[in-house]
Parts: sequence; C-alpha cells; structure tokens
Amino acid sequence: MNRLGEGSKLLAHLAMESDRQKIAHQANSLGLVIKNIHLEGNPEEHYRRAVCKQDFTPYFEALSQGSTADILNLLFPIPPSFLRVLYQASDVVLASNVHNPFGLAGLEAIASGAVVFTGRSAEGHAEHMGNAIVLNNYTAEEIQFYASHLRMHPEKREKIRASARQTAEQWTWQEVVRRLLYQLEHQAQARGIDLPA
Repeated sequence: MNRLGEGSKLLAHLAMESDRQKIAHQANSLGLVIKNIHLEGNPEEHYRRAVCKQDFTPYFEALSQGSTADILNLLFPIPPSFLRVLYQASDVVLASNVHNPFGLAGLEAIASGAVVFTGRSAEGHAEHMGNAIVLNNYTAEEIQFYASHLRMHPEKREKIRASARQTAEQWTWQEVVRRLLYQLEHQAQARGIDLPA
C-alpha cells in the first residue's frame, strides 16, 4: 500500500519473540520500519486507570513514539476499552484466524463497529461485504485490493461498520451458548449418545 502511495501504519501485538523476529526480518526486507512500543511508567497502574476511568493518555503517548515507523509493535497489555478505541479508529482490522480459530477476535472487532478483514472460519458471523471482508487467501494483494476499494468508497465502509454493530447485537452470550448447545446435541446424536434433558 505504501508503494502505491496509500500511506498506512500497522499496529500489531506480537507477544512471542519468534514472531517479532520473523516480522522484523520481513519488514526490513521490504524496506519497512518496525518500532517496538513500550509503555512508560507503571503498566499495571495505567491499565487500571484505563479500565476504571477510561484514561488512555499513557497509551496515546506510547503510540506517538512510532510516528515515523510503518509497523508499531505494542509491547504492553492492551485494556479491552482501549482496544475498542483502536478498532474504531482504524481503517481496517486484520483478524487472522490462524491463532484464533473460533473468530472471536473478529467478532470483538465487529462489535466495536470496525471494518474487519477475516478468514473463512469466521463465516458464522462474518458476511463478505456485508458486515466484514471475508478474505479467500489472506494475501497482501487481497488485503490491499479491499482496503483501497473501501478508501475509494467511504459510503461502503460506513455501511459495513453499521452492519457490523447490528451483527454484534445478535451475538449475546445467551445466543452463543444456545448455538453451542445445538452443536453439542447434534454431535451427541450422531454418536448415539443420549444427553440429559
């Protein structure tokens, strides 16, 4: 996207050292600058203030450290309330299903009204070009195509955001448990197991 003049920044949370090294190597080979972002002061206190008082000042200050970087690797625990702010402020959220096979990260981002790019395993709640972008191959070219399309069609992006919020309203814990119980009942019946009523 940067080569096409569509300036972009990637925020990531690469907790494993092996992932950090792999991404840093790939970034360097592409001429991208990656910056590890640390939180100044007491991370536990900042986390508590973010959760209790919605005070995100230290997190915004930390993000400003990476103003010249292409990839910002956030090396601190991210409070869910601040994560929702990041989701809402982002053009798109890449919710890979590789490490999250149930698509819960994608659903969480959808609930925040983000434009989520996810894989096929999230199809239970992600509808392509409806409330999310469901990628076939999760390639850079595919991501770039849809990100550029949404930049050129902001009305479509806003329609996806609105639909995402509506979708999330249908995925209450009660509904998730109900669907899970139906699946368990089906699996038990297929194996000849009688479940208690």
